[in-house]
Amino acid sequence: MFHIKSKLAIYGIYTHKYKPFLDLSNMTSMERLEVLKKIGENVKKARLEKGYTQVDLVGKIETRIDTTNISRIEKGRTNATIHTLYRISQALEVPLSEICNLEL
Repeated sequence: MFHIKSKLAIYGIYTHKYKPFLDLSNMTSMERLEVLKKIGENVKKARLEKGYTQVDLVGKIETRIDTTNISRIEKGRTNATIHTLYRISQALEVPLSEICNLEL
């Protein structure tokens, strides 16, 4: 039997196929929550600096994304894919590194 051992990564893809952007597998659940909250805070801060509402941001993202998904990302309640974070950074006209900055 073939068994693939997966690791939790920002984009949730098996690590045997892709290198994870941010490997959260060896973090405690509290540490994972802090990472997701910090990324969410960064998204919200960048959005508010542009004067956008969540609806405005969804309208600027070139692919389909739901307003509730933006809300969950900003509150750190979802593990967004790196592609989604990239699309958000492009819509906000900020570098992806600013969105993913984990410094306090």
